[in-house]
Amino acid sequence: MLSQVGRFFAEAKAPNPFARKVPPQNVKHIILAASCKGGVGKSTVAMNTAIALTKQGMRVGLFDADLYGPSVPTMTLTSDSSLVMTQENKFLPVYVNGLETVSIGNAVKKEDALLWKGPAVGGLITQLLKDSLWSELDYLIIDTPPGTGDVHLALYDAVPIDGAILVTSPQNVAMADVIRNVDMFKKMRIPVLGLVRNFDGFVCPCCGEVTKIFQGQKADEMAKENKYEVLGSIPIDPAIAKAADSGIPAIDQAPDSAYAKVFQNIAKKIIEKVPKDSKPRGTK
Repeated sequence: MLSQVGRFFAEAKAPNPFARKVPPQNVKHIILAASCKGGVGKSTVAMNTAIALTKQGMRVGLFDADLYGPSVPTMTLTSDSSLVMTQENKFLPVYVNGLETVSIGNAVKKEDALLWKGPAVGGLITQLLKDSLWSELDYLIIDTPPGTGDVHLALYDAVPIDGAILVTSPQNVAMADVIRNVDMFKKMRIPVLGLVRNFDGFVCPCCGEVTKIFQGQKADEMAKENKYEVLGSIPIDPAIAKAADSGIPAIDQAPDSAYAKVFQNIAKKIIEKVPKDSKPRGTK
């Protein structure tokens, strides 16, 4: 038998692309963390940026939009926390690390394969996003899946998006995919708030020296060409991986580290470019 949550998802309908875009109830601004390339650390950037915003006094939520490979429950050690549905068919976010989080990973078993057909994706994303009982939030950070597919289109159709943070790594193969992200956001008229270079050198755990492993300056060239701000560079640091595995956000584990300062800078730029009291884009 299907659970209450399972029946809800089974009946999900695709959003109406002609409907007026309205933010989820109680949510002021929506920011995407995006990268066409998988494995560049986008989820790490999304979560730590969300926490950095809370340290600036903001009320923040984190929405895991990766329906096929949700990472937020694993990174926050909440995989065993179930997404609870109220009698009114509303989801109660999971509260962790000062954030309200919603993820499909909290609605299914950890070992379940997530097999969603394209037409169902839009309905799932929209209902999971809009039918969650968010508190009064200044910002909702959305961790998007790799690529430029159904999830991005569903979000674009359903809600006003105030901006996007692009995450990349120095390799040319990653940059080739990020360029597609740039084109997508231009076509959607979503402002790119800045670019984050991840895996930008390796930090030796013994001496702290940073060694450049990957070569390439295409991230800087692309940012300059499109007049995007480079928000910071995050090196490969064993401490970040340890933090992710332990459920302790990297920004909390080493608040004075170079990578923590990058997350703090991203948060400051979001507040600067999308003030919390401003109106959401596309609304009057």
